[in-house]
Amino acid sequence: MLRDAYEMWLVTYKPKVADTTYFRVTRFMDNRVFVAKWFKDSYVDEITPTILQQFINELSTIVHDYNKNLMPLKQTLAQCVVMDLIETNPFDKIVKPKAKPSPIFTDRLDFYTVEQLNTFMSSAKKLYGTDDNMYRIYALFRTLTFTGMRRGELLALKWSDIDYKNNLIHITKNLVTSSGVKEVIHPPKTKAGKRDVKVDNTTLAILRHWQAVQAKLTLASGLQSTGIDLLMET
Repeated sequence: MLRDAYEMWLVTYKPKVADTTYFRVTRFMDNRVFVAKWFKDSYVDEITPTILQQFINELSTIVHDYNKNLMPLKQTLAQCVVMDLIETNPFDKIVKPKAKPSPIFTDRLDFYTVEQLNTFMSSAKKLYGTDDNMYRIYALFRTLTFTGMRRGELLALKWSDIDYKNNLIHITKNLVTSSGVKEVIHPPKTKAGKRDVKVDNTTLAILRHWQAVQAKLTLASGLQSTGIDLLMET
């Protein structure tokens, strides 16, 4: 069956990609390909160019980047050709329809003005900056806003990544979702993702205060530190 061939292809594909990519691929296949209307119970030799063309025609009206998402199905069928399960890949005989246009967000706000940013941070300080139990949120907002780092990069930071002396944060890893459930720490996908970010004195002072608050909260809870040393660990 197609599902069996796909599972075999996944075994060689999974070690080559990040967990986020693997999850995106399997989610697409489960939600779009292996459904009752199409290929849920199909055998490989039942997938003719005509049936595949009908599937792709419909998909192109729903998913704007459908061609990229078809990669796992196309490679699975190519593997079936190599294994002599089918003579030719039906993908070789289909015509790719024009993709659905990407959505355009005309009312999208890309950046805060200085005034909007100051208002936001002032509100965040009032809501979260005066209560030890909420200070983590204030420190998170401040760090994200004034460094430009991604959420996953911040959540993967350890206290040892903070260089108070030289006003730097060393970004060497990223927190990603694995299999849609578990969060794990990975190195960045690209060399550019591994970098040092200059930090202003106010942000560093807020982080230093959060470090002290975090230690106090851990002690007050009667729990021992996990030893992981995460910046945003509570």
